Amino acid sequence: MSKSLEETTGATSPRASRATSQGPSPALPLAFAAFAGALMPVQGLIVGRAGTHMGSVLWAAVVSLGTAFVLLLVTSLFTAKGRQAWARGVTIWKERTIPRYFLLAGVIGACYLMIMAAALDTIGLAIFAVCIVAMRTISSMVIDIKGFSPAGKQPLTRQRALSAALLLVGAVVASSGAGARAENSPMTWVVLVLSAIIGALLSVQQSMNGHAGKAYKSTTTVTAINNLVAVVTLLIIGVILALLHVPAAFAQQPPEWWHFLAGPLGILFVTTGITLVPILGSLLTGIGLVTGQLVGSLLLDYLVAPEHVQVTEVLGVAITVLAIIVASLPTQRFIKRR
Repeated sequence: MSKSLEETTGATSPRASRATSQGPSPALPLAFAAFAGALMPVQGLIVGRAGTHMGSVLWAAVVSLGTAFVLLLVTSLFTAKGRQAWARGVTIWKERTIPRYFLLAGVIGACYLMIMAAALDTIGLAIFAVCIVAMRTISSMVIDIKGFSPAGKQPLTRQRALSAALLLVGAVVASSGAGARAENSPMTWVVLVLSAIIGALLSVQQSMNGHAGKAYKSTTTVTAINNLVAVVTLLIIGVILALLHVPAAFAQQPPEWWHFLAGPLGILFVTTGITLVPILGSLLTGIGLVTGQLVGSLLLDYLVAPEHVQVTEVLGVAITVLAIIVASLPTQRFIKRR
């Protein structure tokens, strides 16, 4: 459900930059952006702990995504713009204004939440966040070059190339600490690979959502559809696992009240990004959200399992934050348009 890194860290216009510099101090909004970014790993923590309590991370994810869907549906139906978007969706579906495979954006969202929950007790949230940010940004660069995003083709720049190199270094450095964790969980390397894959797919998801948002003219409606598809996907997986008599398909305990907070946290992350962009600009908002996500993930790892946190993870997070800042700097073209 998070905004794409390319959307949130894109360069602002000179006029917007001057307005920001002449206006009130951005310190408070930037701090709030960082706080909102830190909510993402908290969402993963809640789903992970809910999965342990319920005996099924699959049903914990259903609770989270289902709660988010209901809240988004009610919100959209209470606004004229939202109702118009749902009505517009009928025409979009019939006329195939956007490809139907764009529904896979919701499937990617479901996989993201499941892998984040699994990362809690395997690779740790900090390594997961570094993998996500690194692979998402690098794949976003490829998408920009290919022109799959709503903005069309974008040139590769020296700063983006340097940022990509730093992101790879940060991911390698952070992941090198996974060896110690592998002794406690045989699934460590599997979750690490899945984290890198889902990170790359998140930029594809956001490109799909960008096109869908233009068609529906409502971010809330598109996000609600994503959550609905995610819930349906998990329910189908649950039925298949139940037919195969896999224990993970069955919840052993009902959810507790705080398990339902994961969904609203994800929504708050998205709405914060949308709200703060007009105040801070996309550059500072993106840096705040991503930095909060990375640092928050590292802090949660210290709280959950401090004995497993390695110096390499701290260094990897620092390099990744540096890479994000480099990617956001004013750039010169590295590959000219032909």
